Amino acid sequence: MAVKAGAPAFAILVRAKDVKARPRSIAGFNDREVFQLGEIATFDGDEWGELKDRISVQAMAKAS
Repeated sequence: MAVKAGAPAFAILVRAKDVKARPRSIAGFNDREVFQLGEIATFDGDEWGELKDRISVQAMAKAS
């Protein structure tokens, strides 16, 4: 996986319509910022990314 090898990765924060539902449906998302991921770790077979930094979408657009 490229992210485990050090490629930049980002996450978007989403809100669930019903947090108890399986599978969950997305009610909305944070369209103002993304989260830069750090190290990827595996817990109980699931992969999790460390949230390193919040970056505004506006700043990301200017950088590209």
